[in-house]
Amino acid sequence: MAGLNYPERADTLIIPDPNNRVEAVINNQGVALDDALIEREVDAQRLYRLSDVDLSDYRYFLVYSSNSASNPVAEKFSRWILSIG
Repeated sequence: MAGLNYPERADTLIIPDPNNRVEAVINNQGVALDDALIEREVDAQRLYRLSDVDLSDYRYFLVYSSNSASNPVAEKFSRWILSIG
């Protein structure tokens, strides 16, 4: 979106837990994509936006194996997640 080169890196750290990710950014351990979890920190000027580029078309995808379709729990979860999106 910003038109920048994206070099592939082998030493990238990804923190999957959103709360830990926000804490790491607050503690100067890296940067993160903007999401609702950091609005309070941005408003309080503890964190700052690095760019005005907005990923408004950014989405999540639900991916599952064909074996999961017959699992009632997986089917119920997929119906729920699709209903909130």
